[in-house]
Amino acid sequence: MYFGTTVATESVWYSGTCDWDNFYAGGIYDPVTDGSCAYVWYYDSGYSATQGYSCTTNGWSYYSYTDVNSNYYVNFDLGTTYHYDCCYTNEGF
Repeated sequence: MYFGTTVATESVWYSGTCDWDNFYAGGIYDPVTDGSCAYVWYYDSGYSATQGYSCTTNGWSYYSYTDVNSNYYVNFDLGTTYHYDCCYTNEGF
């Protein structure tokens, strides 16, 4: 949320992705027409990178991630080019 507006949304790509096999398929959604992109950043045992982004208003962009240390979870941040929300955990993939 940014001043009461949802600026980015992340969700599983398909329901079976949370099956404890170290592979996650997700989507990032950009709901706002403001010229920015929605991003999801992953942090996992020294690994840090953008996993997915969407620059199309009202459009989903899909991505996948394989866990680097086989512990079935990863920390991530969600946001846009001007704002981000910190410190979520994706667990059980």
